[in-house]
Amino acid sequence: MSDEARNRVALAALIVGLTSWICCVIPACGGVVSIAGVVLGVLGLRSERRVLAIIGLVASVLGLVLAVVHMAYTAQMIFDGDHPFLRPPGERPAQSAPADAAPAPAPASDAGG
Repeated sequence: MSDEARNRVALAALIVGLTSWICCVIPACGGVVSIAGVVLGVLGLRSERRVLAIIGLVASVLGLVLAVVHMAYTAQMIFDGDHPFLRPPGERPAQSAPADAAPAPAPASDAGG
């Protein structure tokens, strides 16, 4: 690979690495873009623009971590049934009572007497 091509790969690693931060909110897309950035970063390490390749590599690894964390959080919400797309339209999420709140008193029964 020529020096000019390696310089372009290093610049592409930086661009793809920064783009992976934006794509990490789309679960499947963020991981793929981050992995592509890691590959480009490793290939660009032998270029004259090594600093760009290193920054792109670090950005891609951080994007991959963000994508994995986001996928895990989304999976947790789906399995718990709390994901907004799983609720019927207009229904709000259930509000949990604070831990220090006293339990509500039981209603008095009107059993006649």
